[in-house]
Amino acid sequence: MRLLYSHLLLLLTILHCSYAPPVTPEKKEHENEVVDDLAEYTEYHRYLQEVVQALESDPDFRERLEKADEDDVRSGRIAEQLDFVNHNVRSKLDEIKRRELERLRHLATKQYELTNDLDVHGKVPSNEHLDHTNPHTFEIEDLKKLIQKTTADLEAADKKRKEEFKEYEMQKEFEKHQKIEAMDEAQKKEYMDAMKKEEEAKKHHQPLHHPGSKQQLEEVWEKQDHMDQQFNTKAFFMMHGESMAVLTILLSVTAPSSCFKGPTFRGMEYCRQNGPK
Repeated sequence: MRLLYSHLLLLLTILHCSYAPPVTPEKKEHENEVVDDLAEYTEYHRYLQEVVQALESDPDFRERLEKADEDDVRSGRIAEQLDFVNHNVRSKLDEIKRRELERLRHLATKQYELTNDLDVHGKVPSNEHLDHTNPHTFEIEDLKKLIQKTTADLEAADKKRKEEFKEYEMQKEFEKHQKIEAMDEAQKKEYMDAMKKEEEAKKHHQPLHHPGSKQQLEEVWEKQDHMDQQFNTKAFFMMHGESMAVLTILLSVTAPSSCFKGPTFRGMEYCRQNGPK
């Protein structure tokens, strides 16, 4: 079966993925808590979802997406293909945009209340995901802005996750150092010997999985990302490597190992030519 490479639909599937920071043994009570959901970074996520669903209902536009280069998607140039979307879908997009503008108007009122100390619970709205110069119809500029804003927000979310993980690693190393400092020489030697044996055991007993295989990805998910929840393919690729370049190969299927050289994504064209048919 031919592997689909539908780029914009990925933006929809991303909505069902979530980030979660490393969970320490001392914080087991929070292990099921989703801390960094995409909705925190894109308060326009419902608008994004509706736009993608509308576009995916047009078979011709969907086919153009499947053939698009990832750079065209990332930059928003794919939005130029909006001219080929059928009239019914365009009308639906117009209505979706009008509803979003109405939502933003309500949020603008909330923002005014917030800045004037009238409401301490308000949230400052983001309005960079559509074209405000044309309030009546959904055009190429709207789609371009939506793609670019979503890409930027995902990259910001990924950066935040990496910073949190770095802080977690530093804290873990600090606690380890403090623990060792409190030991006498005999305890230190016993502790260091135990650590060395543990590392050696990992080297000799852990199987080496084929690069890009599900087993290898699950190993990274558990050992490097310190993720306790069940392995999630889309969430994994959203967390790793060259942002949208890797994300664009995923829909509801796992990327074939032929698309990778080690952990490195070989590129859309290579994957199309060498992936399963």
